[in-house]
Amino acid sequence: MLGQGGSANPKLFQLDDYKKSLLLVLVKLYMGCTEKEVKVHNLNDILRDLNKDRKEIDMKELTRLLYILEGWELCSPVPETNLTSMKWKLTAKGHQMVKSMYKSLKLSLKSVF
Repeated sequence: MLGQGGSANPKLFQLDDYKKSLLLVLVKLYMGCTEKEVKVHNLNDILRDLNKDRKEIDMKELTRLLYILEGWELCSPVPETNLTSMKWKLTAKGHQMVKSMYKSLKLSLKSVF
């Protein structure tokens, strides 16, 4: 929808903190990955990166967000059967989702972070 002056309606792009946090975790898992190689991330590293900008995420909240993303098959722990693992990776489905999101929004990682 177009608002005054032909610009997109900003409410269409507003996300609550919960959705922003899910997307941030997903994008952090995407960082360093390629189509052929999946990077395994340590939760402490993800938490440190997230808290550079967002101070309210703690390990408990990060774990909860990862469980939600894992339920949607977008990420998984390493090894896959250990949900208490400190190492997580993006799944192929998660990689494709983030890649599609950036492509459809015509964003680059550098423009977001």
